Amino acid sequence: HSFPTRRSSDLYEKALLNLPIMQGTNLRTNDDARAEVEFEDGTTMRLGSDTTVHFDELSLADSGVKNSVITVEAGVVYFDYTGKSDNTFSLNFARQTTKLTERTHLRLEMDAKEAALAVFSGQVHVQTYALAQDAKMTFGDIFVKKNQTADFDLQKLGEYQLVKNIAS
Repeated sequence: HSFPTRRSSDLYEKALLNLPIMQGTNLRTNDDARAEVEFEDGTTMRLGSDTTVHFDELSLADSGVKNSVITVEAGVVYFDYTGKSDNTFSLNFARQTTKLTERTHLRLEMDAKEAALAVFSGQVHVQTYALAQDAKMTFGDIFVKKNQTADFDLQKLGEYQLVKNIAS
């Protein structure tokens, strides 16, 4: 079962099949549950069990461009991004921001200690944030390509390792 709610509330309601998702919604799956979200451009997001995501932005610009920003808070999420037209799609997790710019299929696994971003096809641009020695936030760019995984140590801000394979 999956449960959406507005972020301002700690209460979750049971989701129904074909429930429209709006900006500001939280979606959570419990043990042994899954959910799938289909976006208007055909992009799909699949949630494994014990997963929580937040729909930060689901907007339409005057130009007709659709802007989608999703934050993964915990769990396992698969994205199959169509890369159609000029739509923008961003995926946030633990101070990292991804920009999907081309057809991409990826998996993000995340808990309190680490995150693993695996790219099955396409390429993902990740902006990673780190705390510099002078206590100011800095950022860097990582490009995770097909058949690569970026492993992030969430307890050490900004530390990651790029691996040239994908764990099953």
